[in-house]
Amino acid sequence: PAATVAAADKEVVKGFCREAALPGFRPGKAPEAVVRQKYGKNIADEVSQRLLSDGYKRLLEEKSLTVYTIADVQKDDTIPAGADVVIRYEVDVIPLTIKLTGEVTLYATPA
Repeated sequence: PAATVAAADKEVVKGFCREAALPGFRPGKAPEAVVRQKYGKNIADEVSQRLLSDGYKRLLEEKSLTVYTIADVQKDDTIPAGADVVIRYEVDVIPLTIKLTGEVTLYATPA
């Protein structure tokens, strides 16, 4: 949701403002607009990474999956301000274990 994107962006920018040492400003006191202008690409990368990580954690919690590997992740290259983001995860999961009781007959068919 757009609110999640905005919250992640705000948190990342706040962190950059705290750590930024820009000429003419005391450490951590540079205005947000100046920090965005100087570190815009780094901020966007950090927001994107944070959204990917949070989305993956949420996927695991909601779907109760046991992931073996992440095969592919697809998302938009840019995240427009105030817009929803769609992230597609392709994962290999560990199959469910089925406990069989009683007599079982397995048949093999030729390929």
